[in-house]
Amino acid sequence: MRSFSKEYQEGNHREIPEDEIEKYLAKDFKKITLENNQRYTFDKLIGRFSSSSYSPKEGTSEYDDSYNSLKKAFSRYKIDNEVIFRYDSDMYIGRI
Repeated sequence: MRSFSKEYQEGNHREIPEDEIEKYLAKDFKKITLENNQRYTFDKLIGRFSSSSYSPKEGTSEYDDSYNSLKKAFSRYKIDNEVIFRYDSDMYIGRI
């Protein structure tokens, strides 16, 4: 996405440092980390990509280039016709 979308590059993709979160919670807060894996077939991956606000518009050369790059990456990394996006979701539980 960084190669094909100026909007993606300009977006805010930062994580909030834990010491910032600690400022708002009582000292006895708990942090729970959960796996949040998402599986995509190629059609689902293209659907997600195309629906993103920062995706190039269909019919443009940028869209065609990004589509072809996604197809190449999907073919390289797929397992059982899916790719997995591995995420962790952090949940903070505590009193404010």
